[in-house]
Amino acid sequence: MKNDKSACLSASFLLLSVMGVLSACATTELATRDVGTLQTVGTHVLLNGAAAAAGRTTPIRSGDVVVTGPDSAALIEFTDGGFVVLDQDTDPLWTWEAFGGASCIVMKIVRGQAYADKHKLCVHSPATDVLVGSSVNIAVSQSGAAVTLLDGRVIFETPQRAVLEPGQEGVVTLGIPRVRVTNLTSAELRQRVAWVSRFFGSLPTPVPTPTPVPTRPTPVPMLGGGTGTGTGTNTGTGTNTGTGTSTGTGTGTSPGTSTGTGTSGKVYLVAPPPAPTTPAPTTTPPRHTCGPHGAGC
Repeated sequence: MKNDKSACLSASFLLLSVMGVLSACATTELATRDVGTLQTVGTHVLLNGAAAAAGRTTPIRSGDVVVTGPDSAALIEFTDGGFVVLDQDTDPLWTWEAFGGASCIVMKIVRGQAYADKHKLCVHSPATDVLVGSSVNIAVSQSGAAVTLLDGRVIFETPQRAVLEPGQEGVVTLGIPRVRVTNLTSAELRQRVAWVSRFFGSLPTPVPTPTPVPTRPTPVPMLGGGTGTGTGTNTGTGTNTGTGTSTGTGTGTSPGTSTGTGTSGKVYLVAPPPAPTTPAPTTTPPRHTCGPHGAGC
């Protein structure tokens, strides 16, 4: 019995050791995995503290830091598809990390602005953590972060869970545990990504028409009053005279509490349509028939 117990413990320790080795291997593999290739615009782009090569692509690996300076930008094309554009004065750290059995490229940004077009990108900033899907603009400052979704979907994980739809912007203020979501107009969406064309004029920046905000229809009020005498269920024959374009006698139903023959008046804020008119009948003069040789004419 004692030998069986020792064998079970030995097997458990062996399994834990194998799992630890596999986890360490996975971590090591992610730590050295390629992120993408870097292209630069301007002369102030640093890769791990050294000037990035201008005029050619440079590999970016997990753990690399790209910093753009004044009047400079960078374009990174990811190994798993998609791209990101970095505005001037932006400083992201790039890593591959595992989340719940899946891996994701993580952009850890403290300051600056980026436009990403990628099916899956994890973004970490001091104010929020978001999962990006498709086209999005991200602006990070000391006070917080603003995430503008042009197409696809964005999920905020912190400081609270929130989901953006195309045409919406989520703003997080550092220290305030909420995401403020607003709908933007097409003009506002274009303004958010206008900086991209300064460095990459031909870069596609789709701007869909945002989802319209439903508005409550405004009813057209009607004002009026009148007098009447009788009993019944609000139906009767009477003469209706009002400020408008027509006066007539007819049978109808009107809101109120009395019914009968009387005179009532209504003031329309919108003029009622004109009453139909019947055209006057036309007569055809009789034809004269002449007999032979003009007889009867």
